[in-house]
Amino acid sequence: MEKKNPLVVVSPLEWGLGHATRCVPVIRCLLECRYRVLLVITPSQHTLLQPLFEDRVAYRILRHPVIHYRFSFGVSMLLQIPAFLRILSNERKTIRGVVAEFQPDLIISDNRYGFWSSKVPSVILCHQLNLKTGGLSGPGNALHRSLLKRFAEVWVPDFQQTPQLSGALGHPPPKGLNVRYIGALSRLHDAPMNETVYDLLAILSGPEPERSKLEQLVIQYGLESGKKLALIRGTTKPLSTQTPEDMSIMHLAQPREIEKLVAQSRTILCRSGYSSLCDLLALQRKAVLIPTPGQGEQEYLATWFAQQFGFLTCKQEYYSLANALCRAENADSTWPAEASEHTDALLKSAFKAFGL
Repeated sequence: MEKKNPLVVVSPLEWGLGHATRCVPVIRCLLECRYRVLLVITPSQHTLLQPLFEDRVAYRILRHPVIHYRFSFGVSMLLQIPAFLRILSNERKTIRGVVAEFQPDLIISDNRYGFWSSKVPSVILCHQLNLKTGGLSGPGNALHRSLLKRFAEVWVPDFQQTPQLSGALGHPPPKGLNVRYIGALSRLHDAPMNETVYDLLAILSGPEPERSKLEQLVIQYGLESGKKLALIRGTTKPLSTQTPEDMSIMHLAQPREIEKLVAQSRTILCRSGYSSLCDLLALQRKAVLIPTPGQGEQEYLATWFAQQFGFLTCKQEYYSLANALCRAENADSTWPAEASEHTDALLKSAFKAFGL
């Protein structure tokens, strides 16, 4: 009987779209190595990923309670501990069923803390080895690291040397964790500027209701400034607000569409979520960064990128946004640093470490 190629299970967290999009280069690399891939994903992630991979991978739909973001990150997490426990229980039940049915050779979880097995080598993708949650950082880090220790390795989507995109979030690695740096993960490629079509490209992402609040600010800016805007909404839910007549609007965009819009845009606006920042490295472009209010990780990353790489950052307020975009018109828009290592080579080395 012909031996089948190794099977790898991949399951990203649903917290906006960033975890799913940063798994795209991992999945591509697995397929390039001729491994079989099973994606255990939510319905919205399936909508995003299925057009990219079609029938080259298998799918298992994962359903669980939705985490709502209403207050600061730390407070939101405390209030929703029951929901997290239900999700964790659902993940444990799901992965036991997947292991029993498919006998995979490797499990790759992206921030799904319950997605590991004692019977199968399991790794977790995570750029936050050191949490930034204000007064809750101490107990939060203790709990976080206890969850990470259940995995054979923690794969950090960053470079061990330069540029250290995650700053103090991912460096240095805490004692007691098996950490491997696998390079910045992005589904995008270099998009050098060509003839300018749009004054601003706004790429929205992240949890509600903050995504919608930023969307309203961008639309207000378009109506009041007279600038020509392109908007990638990061959601499929209907848009009922009046928009400028010449605004180009996409709900979800595929990689080539994003690269084309980036190349045609003078200024980019996005969240300072880690996946978005890795995308900017791949695109070799700077952006105006707006951290999600109350989310310590994004606030830290916005400050880190302003200090280390010369990015502009602003608060989620109209006048702060308008002022930052005005300053961005005369700022250098090219990325100031190059990656020290090639992500594909780091990924393939990581796969081989588990005998694939």
